[in-house]
Amino acid sequence: PSTSPSSLPSASPSISPSVSPSNSPTSEPSAVPSRQPSSQPSAPPSSQPSNQPSSQPTDIPSTSPSSTPTSQPSNSPTTTPSSQPTDIPTAVPSSVPTAMPSSFPSPAPSFEKCGISAEDRRNNFTVTLQSVSDPVELLTPGTPQNRALEWLIEDDKLCVC
Repeated sequence: PSTSPSSLPSASPSISPSVSPSNSPTSEPSAVPSRQPSSQPSAPPSSQPSNQPSSQPTDIPSTSPSSTPTSQPSNSPTTTPSSQPTDIPTAVPSSVPTAMPSSFPSPAPSFEKCGISAEDRRNNFTVTLQSVSDPVELLTPGTPQNRALEWLIEDDKLCVC
């Protein structure tokens, strides 16, 4: 082999790869992908999508939605609502009521526990416990009696009716 580079390309590739990159890019893509990503992005994006997904998500969100849903939920909510409601109910209710009434109201009210409305269930507990506890203490937020009432209504896993 010579010690200085040739001004003409060789007829066949060398057996061992070069140690340093060439000065100018080729006009055609290589037949074999490189083993390491380049340190700089390529100038224009390709007009065809890749056949393989990228190994890591980008830091910049895409401007259009993907054609298939992801297998995991996102860490934060989206800024725009979806066009269709989901068929799957949420595990917990939202903490803030909606500003506008639903455009698709249900035909009948839904009852979370005991087959009665949450308001009726609360009233039943309150009336029952007022017979064994001071009504003022029972309805004063923060008192032991009120905390017990709220626990029975909101947190008790046994769900007494």
